[in-house]
Amino acid sequence: MASQGVYAFLDTNDDEGGRELVELPSNANYLATRGLDSDSDATNSHRHSNTTSLVIRYALCVALLCTLLNILSSGWRFTRYTIAGLLSDRPLPDLEFASAYIGLENAYRDSHSDAISLPTIVNYPMKAVVINSQNPDQAYVDEARIAYGPYGTVYSEHRYISVSPSNSTFVQFYAGDFGMERCALEIRVPPSDATPERQDVVPGKQTIPGGFASVQVWSVHASRPLDVSEMSWAHRPRKEAILASWEVAYNATFLSDEFACPSLTFPTFELVCNPEADERGCVLNFNQIRDYRDLGVWLVQRSSL
Repeated sequence: MASQGVYAFLDTNDDEGGRELVELPSNANYLATRGLDSDSDATNSHRHSNTTSLVIRYALCVALLCTLLNILSSGWRFTRYTIAGLLSDRPLPDLEFASAYIGLENAYRDSHSDAISLPTIVNYPMKAVVINSQNPDQAYVDEARIAYGPYGTVYSEHRYISVSPSNSTFVQFYAGDFGMERCALEIRVPPSDATPERQDVVPGKQTIPGGFASVQVWSVHASRPLDVSEMSWAHRPRKEAILASWEVAYNATFLSDEFACPSLTFPTFELVCNPEADERGCVLNFNQIRDYRDLGVWLVQRSSL
């Protein structure tokens, strides 16, 4: 049985605009057959395109709305905390100092089976602040150690230490080294007749007028560097525990018990007069210089690996 042909109307070129029914070739049957459904396919494609465009528009609106809400929320929190911080007398919470040794302890433990010995480190105080109980709201500023120049202000590296019935001194160090977390506080005093070129004792004052000074050393809570401009007797860090009690005298070295000083911390101490000492037996005054090891308050760090 012969296959049924496919016919289509074609426009003619005569003046009457007639149409002629012709049989399509066999290879055009498929195209003609598909052409019968072209209108329905175009309609379905148009509907699908409209649906896709609508979904995209909805998704874009949702994304823009979420972005706007995030911006408004962040702006509100920033504004609220900023205004609260400006209006409140409470200090903002301290942020943690980022560690430069993240993962180093694990790397060391995995690569070393035996403990190693590192040389001892002796730290110079990064800050020393004298406060006075007779002027509880006054911050101590040693103008004699500040030089004003055309390019700014220069602060001396000297550290003035003063202990008396009315004075106490805060000394602060920076324990920044990895694996050196066993510490001890040390006070060194040279002989009374020692006159090194760089001792730089305060003119008119002896180091220990009474020959000895009964001094207590307290550990102090401090998670960051002390603000010297705000330090006073009325605004000072709180004491935590007594570290040592010494009868400081000439030609002697005093070393406290070891304590933990984790890396990247600020060990801070207050040197005060022993409350049981009399007035003359509780006076200690000197200038500490970085290059003169025989006089001063030092932080001794030893290996903890």
